[in-house]
Amino acid sequence: MNVTLTPAEINAYLKRIGIDTIKKPTLEFLAEMQQAHIHHLSWQTVDIFAGRPADIDLQESVQLILQGRSGYCFHLNGAFSVLLHSLGYTVHWHRAGVQPHGEQPRVNSFHLGLSVSLPDADPNVERWIVDVGLGGMPFEPLPLRYGTYGPVPFTYIH
Repeated sequence: MNVTLTPAEINAYLKRIGIDTIKKPTLEFLAEMQQAHIHHLSWQTVDIFAGRPADIDLQESVQLILQGRSGYCFHLNGAFSVLLHSLGYTVHWHRAGVQPHGEQPRVNSFHLGLSVSLPDADPNVERWIVDVGLGGMPFEPLPLRYGTYGPVPFTYIH
């Protein structure tokens, strides 16, 4: 990823999601940012329906957030990935898909998935799924390993 935010952009982005202080890149801060992002920024496709779809370029996605707007998964997760990278997290992009309840899992590339490694962690051992582009969930980073995570009814199975 070659897009990095300036210190002023980092502060403006964090302020937009209700965070006043930059903290060290830890799992706790990652969870705080994910929850704040979901709480303060809605998933929206109004621009598409208005015939003015916003570009999914990373810098454009960040500007949507900084201008008080929002977007859908490619904008939200794209911009969030730039914020995380700028704060020292290692971010991995994944082709992903979203399925209605009861359907077989599939990767249809209709969703941008993210996983994150902490700065001091081995990315082959400890990675976390983060997602702020699903319109309100998941509410915290999920470990990228087999298991069942999250409270009912928002249970995730890897």
